[in-house]
Amino acid sequence: MSTEETPGVDVREYGRVVLRRWRVVLACTLLGGLGAAAYLYVTPVESTATSVVNLTLITSDPYDTSRSAAGLVDMQTEAQTAQSTSVAILAAGRLGDGTTPEALRRSVTVTAIDSTTIMRVAATDISPQRARARADAVAESFLAYRAQQAGDRIDTVVRQGEARLASLRDDLAEANATLQDADPASNEASQAETDRQLITLQINAVLTRTSTFESIDTNGGTILTSAESNRVVTAPDRTRILAMGVLAGLGLGLVGAFVRDASDRRVRVGSDLARLGAGPVIGRVHLKGTSQPAVAATVREHILGHHAVTDGTGVVAVVPCGATSSPWELVGELARSFADAGIRVRVVGAGPQAGPQLARALHLEDVTEEPAEGRRSPTQPLVSLWSAGGDGWLGHVRADADAHRSTDLVLLVGTTTVSEADVMSLSRISDALVLVAADHGTRRATIASVLEAASLGGRPVIGSVVVPSRRTPAHAVHEVDERGHPVADEHTAEILPEDTAVPAAGQQEPAADADADAEAMTDAERPVAPGASAGSSLDDAATDQEPTGEGAAPDDERTQVSTPS
Repeated sequence: MSTEETPGVDVREYGRVVLRRWRVVLACTLLGGLGAAAYLYVTPVESTATSVVNLTLITSDPYDTSRSAAGLVDMQTEAQTAQSTSVAILAAGRLGDGTTPEALRRSVTVTAIDSTTIMRVAATDISPQRARARADAVAESFLAYRAQQAGDRIDTVVRQGEARLASLRDDLAEANATLQDADPASNEASQAETDRQLITLQINAVLTRTSTFESIDTNGGTILTSAESNRVVTAPDRTRILAMGVLAGLGLGLVGAFVRDASDRRVRVGSDLARLGAGPVIGRVHLKGTSQPAVAATVREHILGHHAVTDGTGVVAVVPCGATSSPWELVGELARSFADAGIRVRVVGAGPQAGPQLARALHLEDVTEEPAEGRRSPTQPLVSLWSAGGDGWLGHVRADADAHRSTDLVLLVGTTTVSEADVMSLSRISDALVLVAADHGTRRATIASVLEAASLGGRPVIGSVVVPSRRTPAHAVHEVDERGHPVADEHTAEILPEDTAVPAAGQQEPAADADADAEAMTDAERPVAPGASAGSSLDDAATDQEPTGEGAAPDDERTQVSTPS
């Protein structure tokens, strides 16, 4: 029983996605930071100062260890008392800055710590100094209020004791008078003596109770740490809010980068080409900083090392994938690279308008004659150029490729407007294919369509070459060195549309009417993919057509392409 191995996830691809979409990540990160800054700008900064208070147990025996002081004090009731209007009135008077008791109550929060006699008095204000003053004022006023309340209760008890004592003394005087007037042996004398003793005991009890209450310490408590000594906490925390905003933006940017990357249907170098089955990337031409001869030499060695090419002979089709994948400069460098290696190379333009573009890339604009063996450059005798256009161009290309297959290395160069049927035909004519994809210009569906057509043709794909998208300017080359390599003039760069014919020496540029005729080509005259509607090119067929083995057109029934006269 065979088991399929599930391909592992390349963690490095995640990093490449982030690097590709760094603008999305940066933009979201900046937006997160700006959002946090805007929130801090519209939100007032408030300062909170805290005073820590320890309540004293008001009792006649504060040092009694038989019971915890925390169990004798109702801290929740004390906390509510500290936030009462009575305490707020005292605190407002203590502040003396015009703060109303109601405003003070709204800005103060009192919190009791469970199982202790500790209480926190916190005051909030936009000014740190006012917050400190309010917290300390409320704490001091609460302790004073608590002591005053205890003193008032003790005074009440003492006054009651003094009144009771006066009444008992009157009773004692009456009992003494009765005892003095009565016969000592009489019952009246005995009753008077008993009353006198009882009154004396009551007087002693009242005196003891009054003395006990008068000795109670009414101190409400102490301030352990004043608000002036504690650190003021500001809210919102600017550093924390900014950090949270930046981190939130960064996270959103990472998500957005992966979403944007997944929705982008354009080809990216490396991962996409390999995943789609377009072979390895055997060369990459950057817009700046890349030596095209060096890239061409690398591509040359890949082609010569492939089993489809024998002793430097064979037919290799260079297929551009999409309208942005311009192959002309690459083919020119590749032909010169083969010639430098001593290999006869024949460049065949397969399709309308391929000849002028290849002539420009090979610097053969001045060679106006095109004999059957093709145009040759005096500087590169091993390079020849032959192009086929107009009706029946595929048949001419097949005949020329068969005639030079065993003597030359034939490069069949298709245009960016070839249809899917033309790609299948070029695949059958050639021995192998090299795909040309535009970095961030070619769509994945186009690559898949070309590979489908190539597989139906039964030819292997050597690899892919990545070129800059045609939407970016390319160097204009005006002169060559002694080996025929182009010398770029950075001061005379120009943009030449791919399907614009380059006039040979002595010829005038096409008139405006000719350009208008070229733009007015009808849909019926454009390449048509098998099963696709008229006017659809390879890019359109990539999304509208999935060719099958039975749908491939035979060689004698290939779609013909007309060129504007």
